[in-house]
Amino acid sequence: MLRNYRLVWLDNDIDNVKNYDSIAQLRSIVNTIDTFNDIAACFEHIESIKDETSALLVSNKLGEKIIPTIHKQSNINAIFIFSQTVISDNRWMQKWWKIHGAFHDISSVCRALKSATYDYNQSTIAMNCSRTNRLDHDLIYTFLLKEILSTIKFEYEHKREFLKYCREQYVGNSIQLKKVDQLQTDYRRQDAIAWYTHEGILYSMLNDALRTLNVDLVLKMGFFINDLHEQIVARHLQQHGNQQVAEPLTVFRSQGVSHSNFDLLMRTRGGVLSFNNFLYTNKNRAESLDFARRTMTKYDVVGVLFIVTVDSATSKTPFVNIHMEGDEEQVLFSMHSIFRIDQMKQINGNNRFWQVELSLMDSDKYLSDDSIQHARKEIEGSTEWVRIGKLMVKLGQYDLAESLYRKILLQTNQAKSQADLLYQLGCIYCIQGKYFEALASYEKVLRMHDKLFSSKHPSIAKCYNDIAIVYGEMNEISTALFYSEKAIEIFEKAVEENPLDLANAYEIIGVLYSKRNDYLKALAYYGKASRIYQRTLPAKDPQFANLNTNIGSIYARMSEYLTALTYFEKALEIQSKSLPSNHPDLAFSYGHIGLASFFTGNHSNGLLYCQRALEVAQQSLPVNHPHIQIYKANLNCITSQMNDTVQE
Repeated sequence: MLRNYRLVWLDNDIDNVKNYDSIAQLRSIVNTIDTFNDIAACFEHIESIKDETSALLVSNKLGEKIIPTIHKQSNINAIFIFSQTVISDNRWMQKWWKIHGAFHDISSVCRALKSATYDYNQSTIAMNCSRTNRLDHDLIYTFLLKEILSTIKFEYEHKREFLKYCREQYVGNSIQLKKVDQLQTDYRRQDAIAWYTHEGILYSMLNDALRTLNVDLVLKMGFFINDLHEQIVARHLQQHGNQQVAEPLTVFRSQGVSHSNFDLLMRTRGGVLSFNNFLYTNKNRAESLDFARRTMTKYDVVGVLFIVTVDSATSKTPFVNIHMEGDEEQVLFSMHSIFRIDQMKQINGNNRFWQVELSLMDSDKYLSDDSIQHARKEIEGSTEWVRIGKLMVKLGQYDLAESLYRKILLQTNQAKSQADLLYQLGCIYCIQGKYFEALASYEKVLRMHDKLFSSKHPSIAKCYNDIAIVYGEMNEISTALFYSEKAIEIFEKAVEENPLDLANAYEIIGVLYSKRNDYLKALAYYGKASRIYQRTLPAKDPQFANLNTNIGSIYARMSEYLTALTYFEKALEIQSKSLPSNHPDLAFSYGHIGLASFFTGNHSNGLLYCQRALEVAQQSLPVNHPHIQIYKANLNCITSQMNDTVQE
């Protein structure tokens, strides 16, 4: 059962048509069912659905009226016509390809709905493509998350927390609650593969969490991810560990790929591809080909048949042969298996039907990649859970990181660990725009550090630097400069220990002087920071994006918008390769590009980027964050000026 897939049911006589049994049958497949007897209310509801996909179950009479309007909605992927009487004329249905047929009873609807959810699950597996044999940022973050989870010793309380979550999700759904009860009584870690392949809640819930990078749910399922990976490794050794010479294994994977993702796949031929999940493949080519063809026909996607070649004798990537119902033999790969994209060609000359040949690669080669080593260093922490908190911040999931750090803080008695956690909370509060809470956290940290370290210790300087950032955000520049200068004084005496701290302090004081309109002084400090970054960081590190943004801001303040735009675009280029698509730093760059574009006369581009800035900020920041108000004001200003221009 998919968490982010729902059923919308529209019927004039809905109160008489639906009953307990029909709802129970449907909820065994989709947990959320929204019922309507009014077209306008139904349409408004469909338009309001965000980040979820729906199927529509509609009566014949109302279907004729609403389908022409909602067929183009991307969040509706399947439509079922429900009529308990024979439909005399169904010709109107033939021009709407999302219609999967007309059904006369709930049992047949359930079978079609189950097929649609299966297709959706198979076709929405998250893929990461890279042209350069370097790891994609999403892959890096999910790999690090799995790596950290593998070091945690999960206890029964973690499983109990997951079961509690499941029961909250399935309130009133007796069929799914029985599966939760079964999981509680019967689950054994040595049977993880069987539970994953079993028609229960674990398969779809885990795939859903990994596809949407729902980190909260991934953490709750951490015990199962570990158990499943460990059993795949153990079975792999049993099945393939003694093979010195073996025939290459060829397996198949078919799915529908969105047009945008397929375009990306086309551009990365010769590069690498990874799937963010445990990957099912089939040994039966004809069966896989048939699924790809069927998916292409029923949905607005490109049908893709992946042909995967594996060197069983030398591969270090764990995979296991499993037997499904009906003697169907499949091969299950563990998370983050990496493949080289060898060839791509059309099937039968159809530009929506493709064969993609992949070769399983040695993932160990990529674990030494500079970008992943640098990412590991950035999230170093005293415990696995502290590292996960830092990773959450990198992913822009601040509320989850805050909740995690608060929980750890309650369980920590050691003064240094408490200070570290309070410092991390201060950083999160600053990002969230909770400036007074941030200052309160940093002041507690300073008091604790006074007892732990000398007055010139770099940890104290780091705290001064962050206090300077908060006062800078509050536009109390003199106070901010006071703390910034204190930080630099300490860092300059300890530059060999961590030059990046000094570079960051130079950048912060540059921002403060920029806010004072002392642009020459700001650029001088940015130059100092840049020289250190160039010696110590990879060329595409996000820190260079921050620096380019800050330099661009100075030129924008000086009304040199073309120069500013160059720096903002450099920043965005780096960020788009190193940050999740909803990270607030991207909103910052979109906003800058939008304003700079507008002031250079490119009004349509300015409007587009300011809209993007607001959309990303609303996804990643609290509703009352000051940056959201700024993006709204910028967008309103641009829209108003464009309207005035049109009227003139």
